[in-house]
Amino acid sequence: MSHPDNVSGVAAALAVAPVDLVSIVDDYCLIKAEIDDLEAKQAELKKQLIDSGQSELMGTLHKITVTPTAGRNTTDWKTIATLLTPPPTLVAQHTKTGDPGVAIRVYGR
Repeated sequence: MSHPDNVSGVAAALAVAPVDLVSIVDDYCLIKAEIDDLEAKQAELKKQLIDSGQSELMGTLHKITVTPTAGRNTTDWKTIATLLTPPPTLVAQHTKTGDPGVAIRVYGR
């Protein structure tokens, strides 16, 4: 069976790709796991700093301030719009679509 030139060219290019994807997948997942572990450790340390009741703490190399912040107000515009029942054309005129992206999901640990 014959393939158009562009299809066979792409297939040939993919066949000789010098990239070790297995190694890249493993490295990516190991780094993700390390980041997850570090973020969990950081969250625990943050809790300990808050629980200390101190507003300013000095380490040997760094200074930390612990400052309470007010909660952020958010408006549920989707619910408001639903209750006001605007015409679909008005909604379409004010709807934006972001740039497409690529998601990488990690399964297993």
